[in-house]
Amino acid sequence: MRWMNVYRCVFLMWMLSASLAEGMDAARLSTRLTKIEDHQRSLQGSLEETQHAIELLQQEIGKLKADMDLRFNEIQEGLEKKSSSALKTQKKRKEPQKTKNTIEKEPEQNAAQQEVQEDTNSDHPLEKARALFSANNYEEAQATVESYIATAPAKSDLAVAHYWLGESLFAQKRYEEAALAFVTGYKADAQGRRTPETLLKLARALVAVKKQKEARTTLRKLLKDYPDATPEIREKAAELLKKIA
Repeated sequence: MRWMNVYRCVFLMWMLSASLAEGMDAARLSTRLTKIEDHQRSLQGSLEETQHAIELLQQEIGKLKADMDLRFNEIQEGLEKKSSSALKTQKKRKEPQKTKNTIEKEPEQNAAQQEVQEDTNSDHPLEKARALFSANNYEEAQATVESYIATAPAKSDLAVAHYWLGESLFAQKRYEEAALAFVTGYKADAQGRRTPETLLKLARALVAVKKQKEARTTLRKLLKDYPDATPEIREKAAELLKKIA
């Protein structure tokens, strides 16, 4: 009988120990679950903050792009007005046609110019313009490019055509018209092979017409958006930006 009581006591103590152990395990499990839930809430909050930051960044990028497009449109509109005004003035100042008594002997073309004209008759118009420009025959280069532009070429060729048009006009010190040509070429194909060089020449034309602010905007865009531009172009752009800063 006494042994039975002892056995019962031992059994009850064992059951009590097991219950306590289970209670401790349950408490630990509950604590761990609470920590996991807190961590998940923290991660969810961080994720929401990150998504919000990304949305704000995308909005800023959109505003920056819109601002850049607006600036280039303003540059183009301003240059178009000035170019139109300059063209009217140029027509008013144009000399009357020479009569038989006033005809003077035109200067003979140098050998290089004659050679260019003979060798480029069968070439692509842009190659003709390039060769004419290299021979310092800027007006004919300009005329050649303008005739080609009138044929409505593909956008890549259109961008290159406006580049050579801008170069020809710049060489004639017609800086506002040159800037307009460069802007038009850039907008025709912003990812064209001559785009970085076009933006550099545009900045130089803008500096020539005392539009320093627009020139700085153009140079910063070149350096930021065209990291693959040649080192020479990037170096020249950085130097010019430093000069007009």
